[in-house]
Amino acid sequence: MVTSICKECGQPLGTSTDLCLHCGAKKSARGSGSRCLIAVIALMIFGYVPLHSRSAVSSESTKAEAGHSDWTVIGSRGKTKLVVVSKAKEDVESVYREAIAALCASETNCFISFWSDRAQAASSLPMSDAQGRAMTAIYSKNTTKGLDQLLWNCRVKKGPQHCLNL
Repeated sequence: MVTSICKECGQPLGTSTDLCLHCGAKKSARGSGSRCLIAVIALMIFGYVPLHSRSAVSSESTKAEAGHSDWTVIGSRGKTKLVVVSKAKEDVESVYREAIAALCASETNCFISFWSDRAQAASSLPMSDAQGRAMTAIYSKNTTKGLDQLLWNCRVKKGPQHCLNL
């Protein structure tokens, strides 16, 4: 249930978290952080996903995932893909890069949310607060804007340039 709007990125905040799942800002935070800017740009590029519709995995995604033992596409909506990586390899960047190459190589715009725990992963959108916090990484690509970025959940990989506070 949405109780308020994030002052950083303007997206709805859930009731079960003190952080915005879109930009990582605390509920009472103000200002303009770079994570917020990335989240806002991604939302503008890929569009807001309506709450009432869902879609199955596209045939293109199904073909791209065939034969990959370290990751699996579990859902898709437009340019957004939902992927689970092997728990044993949740911090292995090459596994994520392999999925990105297979799913986004021919795309001008592409967005992937990654999890390592299938039980906590979203298979459709919108995702819950808990599913957002459980993500291991987020990938955004927009070739016309020069955006090609993989950001990690701080629990998985620490580093000021690559870390999302989920």
